[in-house]
Amino acid sequence: MRKLVLLAFVALFVMAGAVMAQDDLANVDPSGQTIAYWHQFSNAQAETMTAIIEQFNSTNEWGITVEATAQGSYNDIADLVNAGIVSGELPNLAAGYANNAASYARDGVVVDVAQYWNSPDWGLSADALGDFRTNLVEFNTAADGQVLAFPHQFSAQVMVYNPAMLSELGYDAAPTTVEDFKAIACAANDLTTEAGGDVQGFPITTDASAFESWVASMGGSIYDADAGAFTFADNQAVADTLALYKDLYDSGCGYIPAERFAEQADFGLGLNPFFVTSTAGFTFIKQALVDNSAAFDFQSGRSPTAKATRRYRCSCRASSCSRARRKNSSRAGCSSST
Repeated sequence: MRKLVLLAFVALFVMAGAVMAQDDLANVDPSGQTIAYWHQFSNAQAETMTAIIEQFNSTNEWGITVEATAQGSYNDIADLVNAGIVSGELPNLAAGYANNAASYARDGVVVDVAQYWNSPDWGLSADALGDFRTNLVEFNTAADGQVLAFPHQFSAQVMVYNPAMLSELGYDAAPTTVEDFKAIACAANDLTTEAGGDVQGFPITTDASAFESWVASMGGSIYDADAGAFTFADNQAVADTLALYKDLYDSGCGYIPAERFAEQADFGLGLNPFFVTSTAGFTFIKQALVDNSAAFDFQSGRSPTAKATRRYRCSCRASSCSRARRKNSSRAGCSSST
């Protein structure tokens, strides 16, 4: 069974000095304090976060001011925090992944956030904690029990696809097997858009989350929990994933995007049938479709698996190819069986 790959986006509580003990929190006076917050949001997500922060700044009874700064991607923020660890100039809050929090903790600049929500004076009640998915806290808990970060967002790794293009190729749903996935990628590579753009098949990226998702789809894992180690060598699912990448590229059914997130931009232009991404990117996909006045929408689902589940019988008919036309009209289409 395919493993659902989750990404936890977290807010890090970073301090340049020593960690404050919980007993000391009772003596804290937050009046007039300013909190520096580095985040990764942009566009609609940034607008939402800005509205939340503005509401807090204007209504909290202590006159606390949150100063939020968009610092680019998660990698950009990690670079800035690592530089700040050296210079001593750190924010109070920073967005990042759980592995970022673990790295910062090794340098002694991360506060155990559990002391804050458990504080009798400033913490959250049981009812308030019930509004949060506190079960995700374990992903950000160190071996010594310190909670290195609080879950800020979480998302699932999915395959986003263009149902209109798949329909034109004779498929009534997204592929559930690797075999059908490859057939669609190859068939799509024979299409051109109404604007004359070449559809390029499946975009192959170096994204680690996408790679792990494919490994899970092959029935494997990159981590051996019993051994407590990552296992890339002598790992059949890893080898099968890399072989899939190579096969798609060598057969002209896959391509390497020109730059980061180019596969998303290509999708918005109708230049690929599907790509692997995170649910956190849905707002950007929607905006790309709006910006390009796309005549199609998108749907999402899990990545296809190596084990057969459901197969589709399909054929591309000329009458169904309204938005895109084949580059090679002599190609009969695709077919499969149950």
